[in-house]
Amino acid sequence: MAGNVKQYPHWIAVLFVFLFTLAIYTITLAPTTSFWDSGEYIACAYILGIPHPPGNPLYVLIGRLFSMIPYGEEVAWRVNFMSALSTAFSVMLIFLMTFRFTKNWGGSTILEDIPRYVAGISAAFFYAFSFTIWTNAIEAEVYGPLVFFMALICWYVLYWGDQIKNKWHHMHILLIVYLFALAFGIHQTAVLIIPALIIFILISDYRTLLDTKLWFLLLVFATLGYSIHLYLIVRTQVNPGIDEADPYNLYMFGEYIQRKQYRPYRLFERSAPFAIQFRDYIKYHSWQYLNFEQLQYWYPQLKGALLETVKSVYGFLVLFIGLLGGLVHWFTGKEREDRPQSYLSFDDYLVRVFSSRRYFLYGIFLLILWGTPNPNPFNNLLFNSILTNVTGTVPQFIALLALAAIGPAIVFLIIAGGAWVSQFIRPYRHFILLFLLVFITTVGFVFFMNLTDHEVRDRDYFWSPGYMIWAIWMGLGTGGIVYWVSRWFKTASIGKYLVTGLLGMGFIALPLGNMYTQFHSHDRTNEYIAHDYGLNLLESCDPNGIIFTNGDNDTFPLWFIQEVKHIRRDVTVANLSLLNTQWYIKQLRDEWGLAISFTERELSYEDMPGKLYPFRVPQRTPQKIAGMTVNVPGDPNTDVVTVKDLAVYNIIEQNARLATFLNPAEYDAFLQKYPAAKTILPKFEQRFGNPAIEKESIYIDVDRIPESQRQQLGQAYQDLVKLKWRRPIYFAVTVADLMDFDQQGYLSIEGLVFQLDPANKVNRKSMDAVKMEENMWETYKYRGLLAIDGDESPYEDADYRQLLAEGRLSHAVGVYKDENASKLTSNYAAGFSRLASHYRSLADRETDPAKKQEYRNRVLEQFQMATIVTPQFTPLLQGLGIAYEELGEYEKALNAWQEYAQREPDEILPYQGQAQVLVRLGRNEEAIRAIQGYVEAHPTDPQGYAIMAETYKDVGDTLKMIQTYEQGIAQTGEVQLYQNILNNLVQGGQFQLAQEVLDRWQERDPNNNLVRSYRQLIDQELQKTQ
Repeated sequence: MAGNVKQYPHWIAVLFVFLFTLAIYTITLAPTTSFWDSGEYIACAYILGIPHPPGNPLYVLIGRLFSMIPYGEEVAWRVNFMSALSTAFSVMLIFLMTFRFTKNWGGSTILEDIPRYVAGISAAFFYAFSFTIWTNAIEAEVYGPLVFFMALICWYVLYWGDQIKNKWHHMHILLIVYLFALAFGIHQTAVLIIPALIIFILISDYRTLLDTKLWFLLLVFATLGYSIHLYLIVRTQVNPGIDEADPYNLYMFGEYIQRKQYRPYRLFERSAPFAIQFRDYIKYHSWQYLNFEQLQYWYPQLKGALLETVKSVYGFLVLFIGLLGGLVHWFTGKEREDRPQSYLSFDDYLVRVFSSRRYFLYGIFLLILWGTPNPNPFNNLLFNSILTNVTGTVPQFIALLALAAIGPAIVFLIIAGGAWVSQFIRPYRHFILLFLLVFITTVGFVFFMNLTDHEVRDRDYFWSPGYMIWAIWMGLGTGGIVYWVSRWFKTASIGKYLVTGLLGMGFIALPLGNMYTQFHSHDRTNEYIAHDYGLNLLESCDPNGIIFTNGDNDTFPLWFIQEVKHIRRDVTVANLSLLNTQWYIKQLRDEWGLAISFTERELSYEDMPGKLYPFRVPQRTPQKIAGMTVNVPGDPNTDVVTVKDLAVYNIIEQNARLATFLNPAEYDAFLQKYPAAKTILPKFEQRFGNPAIEKESIYIDVDRIPESQRQQLGQAYQDLVKLKWRRPIYFAVTVADLMDFDQQGYLSIEGLVFQLDPANKVNRKSMDAVKMEENMWETYKYRGLLAIDGDESPYEDADYRQLLAEGRLSHAVGVYKDENASKLTSNYAAGFSRLASHYRSLADRETDPAKKQEYRNRVLEQFQMATIVTPQFTPLLQGLGIAYEELGEYEKALNAWQEYAQREPDEILPYQGQAQVLVRLGRNEEAIRAIQGYVEAHPTDPQGYAIMAETYKDVGDTLKMIQTYEQGIAQTGEVQLYQNILNNLVQGGQFQLAQEVLDRWQERDPNNNLVRSYRQLIDQELQKTQ
């Protein structure tokens, strides 16, 4: 029993860690898709699609199984649950590993193992409820399953280390390699921990690395595991709805695995200075263990220098506990083993390691491995670079033979050296393993990832394995303190167990406290923001529309809605980033029914003459696109026309034209009715498949039929025109480069989209107010943003105007919005603001009082809705305050300005608004105090003095106005404030007083030309009064 207790924790503790973590994850699990990659992964799992390179075939296949679980209404919830379950298992494995690392602390009873349980539970919960890990656990992402595989492999290696004396211990190595190869099908970064595990194996039993039979079995098992990638080649043959990079043959598979569609990866050519890259990693790590945003919400006084001090102290605590864990492991992790009578020399190990048979077999093995043509996943590793350099001067075959001869020698020398050293350091093998894992998953990952200093999003998730290993060190640190305290007690006693138990609970409270601060920001209950954003984009489009999107967040939710929910599949989504690739243009043409006129050579996957490439132009020139004149390139800051630009122009040219779409049966019937068309129409037809329209449709370009042939067709042509169909084209508002269509007046905004309309050049409508109103108030859903009667749960249909009028709408404060969600949903605020500007313009032009009042009510309505949907967009409060003022509701206006000032205390506008409203209410003293508060907080801002002086003027105190202006001049040195005084005095006819002020201005600034101008004006006015 004692041995079992020391080797493994009690099953109740293991079950508790797993179930508690899984319960928290399940409670906070996202009910549907989230932003970024989540929508793509859910859709790919559901339809067995091909996600973005370098591919995640195992994730997709397992996700498909989870999507079939008959539980929960949403497919998305089931796939999200896969992340929760896999992460909970990894938490359990962390507990088991930490418990194993503390084997030397144990006694014969559970009470004596309290320090071990404290270490294990602390490590598990530090990891489980860290910011990034929890985020990845509650949405469809690869990093939960990835870290599970990495944790499982690390645990399995530890288990192998305890089974070395077992006859069949080599079988464990085979399974470990197989797991590694499978993990590669989740995410490629799994391979980065291989060096640490190889060193651990070398230290534990170097003979394992010399077993030639084992090596070839390892190759077999690795091939079996990696064969999961065959899914990519096989599945792409059936053209699933999401088929990124189209890896249909070995060449395209190699391009896919090596991520060729992204920027080239260069390990030694730094994308940013290493110091900046490491700084970003430190920033990401600092997010993990305490949510300061939530602390500030609870304790508003926590700001400024105090906040920075707390952050520094807590950051030091995290660093201290982690490093302490490393020291604890070094001092207490030494294994007790029989020491040899004498150590073998390095020469002895060289003799043991080198043998002709082994050398020959390893040479063949390396020859096969290094000589394998692309694709192979090791293309960017060092030996391929060596091979590339060598083959530049000697024939490749000879270079391969040389490398196959030299390579084993190098490998064997390393093994011999490692084996010789290992006999001295073997007792510390667990510490060495953990230390190497810490180094590789932190500093090593910084070097390997080689991120830029301007990534499109935060990349904290890349370091998920690092958070896992650091959490183990932190657990060892907290448990180590409890262990050392327990050793102060010489004998077992109730006092010893009471002290260690209470101290242990205190340390376990640290990660649980972190869980408490992180809970709100990770509670995805009722979070439908990404889902509805994608749905609203699709619903913005007319039937059979085409929408150009910008990136992940305005594309992947749409794919999810179309592929999983089967909603608005008539809309073709064209992602501008992917339009730089030939395979994507082909898919839009062949699978999604876009009329595209590029030739097969232009869309070739391989390099060849005639393929589409970016090119430079000497200057921007006007070009005709579907009858519209725009400058090419669209961006005035570049002289490069990209493949994306060419694709967009082609899609617009071919689809924004008069055309007729017929299915095969309709086309045959048409030709039977008009036999003359049989010889003419085939010249102008194009066939394609569009799942939204028909399995196969015939596109007839009516515009391109010459006049002579139109006459030959006669009535047939007239019937074709009646059937004409112009595909409506849209740009998402998230698209930054509108390719000059906006500047030329061809776009009108309709909510979350701009619609392209050649006729708009004449109409000059920057906004389609009718369509905008319909979308914002009737079509769009705002679930996760709105609460109805305080209920934040999802709703189906709602009459927003009625609910707003009844005061039943409020913001869904229980749903957390991160920076990305807040930024994207601010597009709703922009939409309501545009509608408000539209109605204010109508009110300003209206002469009928009743109509004017109605329009002003509409203005107020827009700002009320906007501030409920997106309260984080503070400038809306300005519009709300002005709208209330226009309607004479001054108390409500005052509340809006006061809330604005509370949120933005350093902006002068809300203080000015308060002062103006208070003056209108006759509360003059309060008006002065309102603006005076800003002046006292910002004594060097001349604008503050100007507004306070103008407030004195509004209440009729001219002397105070002058005094305030001159106080501002004295405090800020801004003598131009004299001009404000003089303007007010001249307008009020107070020329004598103006002359006195002018004298003081001249005394301060005698060479100012304005002084002379005012002097002349005032003297003239004074002469008139004499």
